[in-house]
Amino acid sequence: MKRVVRLSVIMLLVMLMSAMTAFAVPAGYKEVKLTKKNFKKYFEVKKVKRLDSFGDFDGYRITFSSKLLKKGYYVCDVKDFAIKGTVVERWKYKYKGKTYKHSHKWKYNSTYLNTYLGSGSGNYSYSYAKVSKLKIKKVKGTIIFAIPSNIRKVEKVYSSTNKNDLMYCKVLVKKPYAGKTYTNYDENANYKADGYYFTDSYTYGKTLLA
Repeated sequence: MKRVVRLSVIMLLVMLMSAMTAFAVPAGYKEVKLTKKNFKKYFEVKKVKRLDSFGDFDGYRITFSSKLLKKGYYVCDVKDFAIKGTVVERWKYKYKGKTYKHSHKWKYNSTYLNTYLGSGSGNYSYSYAKVSKLKIKKVKGTIIFAIPSNIRKVEKVYSSTNKNDLMYCKVLVKKPYAGKTYTNYDENANYKADGYYFTDSYTYGKTLLA
């Protein structure tokens, strides 16, 4: 009887370990489940200057930026993301020789990670523009990052009509992530398979905003 119980316990443990393995994050990737408490640990508000094809100021965007980007982590996947909150935005612009200043508290509700918290065109002041008093009321979602040791190379892809407009980053990795990475072919080697890649499209302007 004891032997039967022991075998049953072992089988149960094996099943549990198999289930945990099935849901484990693949090697080479980091999974972050976002909560109201940890969101600001991983993301910050960032202002990005936009440049036109001549390199002249063409406005700005204020949005969320990944703090892990500075450490070499790139976003491979975003699952079930949604966020609600409020911010206070201020902006200044000139019109017919007069300067106008404004400040407004507004609500946002988005299911897209790269949420724009503010923006302005070329006649808006970049230095004056600011978003403050950020309050996260609700947030959910899981972010999958490729860790630095898994990244072989990062290729920045710019707009064909504006060399200052970063469209996305092609991230070449050593290990794949099912359903999110694709086989990379080296054009200089007669389309020979050369590892894997994914595209990190959380970008705007020359600064990556994952």
